[in-house]
Amino acid sequence: LDCISPNNSYLEVKFQPCALAPKKTTEAIIIFYPREPIKYQEVVTFEINGLTQQTATVFGQGVEMKIEVANQKHRVINLKAPRIGQVVKKVVPIINRSSAPLTFSLTVNPNQLLLQDQKVLSISPNNGIKLDANGGTCDVVVAFSPLHRIPQFAEEVMMECTGVSKPLFVIRGSGQGIEIILDQDCIAFGAVVLRSQVTRLIMIQNVGDIGVSFKWDIVKFKPHYSITPVEGYVSPGMDVSLEVAFHPDEIHADIRLENVQCFIEGSKPLQLYLTGSCVAATAMKEVINFSCQVRTSQVHGIGLVNRTNQIWNLKPLIEGEYWTGPKNIIIHPHQQNQTYEITYRPLSMLMDGKKHQGSVFFPLPDGTGFLYMLTGIAEPPKAVAIINREVPCKIPHTVLLSINNWLPKLQRFRATIDQVKPERLESTTTLKGLDYIEVPGSSRR
Repeated sequence: LDCISPNNSYLEVKFQPCALAPKKTTEAIIIFYPREPIKYQEVVTFEINGLTQQTATVFGQGVEMKIEVANQKHRVINLKAPRIGQVVKKVVPIINRSSAPLTFSLTVNPNQLLLQDQKVLSISPNNGIKLDANGGTCDVVVAFSPLHRIPQFAEEVMMECTGVSKPLFVIRGSGQGIEIILDQDCIAFGAVVLRSQVTRLIMIQNVGDIGVSFKWDIVKFKPHYSITPVEGYVSPGMDVSLEVAFHPDEIHADIRLENVQCFIEGSKPLQLYLTGSCVAATAMKEVINFSCQVRTSQVHGIGLVNRTNQIWNLKPLIEGEYWTGPKNIIIHPHQQNQTYEITYRPLSMLMDGKKHQGSVFFPLPDGTGFLYMLTGIAEPPKAVAIINREVPCKIPHTVLLSINNWLPKLQRFRATIDQVKPERLESTTTLKGLDYIEVPGSSRR
């Protein structure tokens, strides 16, 4: 007994030739692979003893695999924007509109790492789902519970059946969270003279999705510090400017506040760290004058006397863009005229006889201090070099000049050529060059 019908693209007969004893049976396995949603008919022929034939007619029909949401409004499932810890569930009825029963599975492969946790986004049932033909239904439950703030997302739920995958519906949503930060959580005011005030600006920023109110622990600020506004509201994506003031009412070398709290609605409080010192300034009649060519430097020494029994480790406060000095100076007890050297190095000139203004303040451990006023005059620069050249007439000659940029930023220089000697050149002699040249910061061209 043998099957002589060849296999084709939609029908396969699995049968091994055999000798069939009297009153015995055997089986032929027929596999149907419909390629189109149409009716099929095929004749399968078996040959007996190589002499006679027996035929069997196989009928089949291909049907479309039509698994879809029962209601088209469920094509897009909006999970909205729950807060962290909240749970949102949506029920999505799906239906088998095919004329054949189907077994399939549902999958979702989120791109965002935060959504890949089954505790955050899940679908049930998702495997081995069986639906009867012509209207078999089941309910799919989509659960979303954000553990962190999650940006807006859109993910497709795929239906997989017999190696075929196609989108079934789309999930949209986001996870709202509160996220409030300070642009700086530590403010150092430095030394402040008694009965004066220094203010600093900080920003409270809402980088989350939910507007929140805030309120500072104002009692903790008193008596040396204050902040305004004390309370307020920050909308999502907005900043609120806060003014922190240091107004010490007593002399102290170290006035600090640690872990000053700002209470945030629905979230943990922010913390701010404040430091400062209060000294009394002693105005000195002596004004220290400086005068040097621009981009050169001049050093002056300021004599300091320690008449106490303690070692002074002073940290001078220098105001003025062009003055620098050591960050600290140690003066031993009863030391006479310890010199503190301060350097004036102007990088720009002032017009109309104006002077650069500055000051240096020496806060002392006992709360007093020495204040010296500084003035500086930046004179015109000296010539970098004198270049002499003897060249044949009627032959062009090029001289390369090296231009140095002393600033750490790009500068654009304008070049001017002034004739010194003789007062008049011959008409055939010309001097020319670039009108402008740009030199990168701290470099030379």
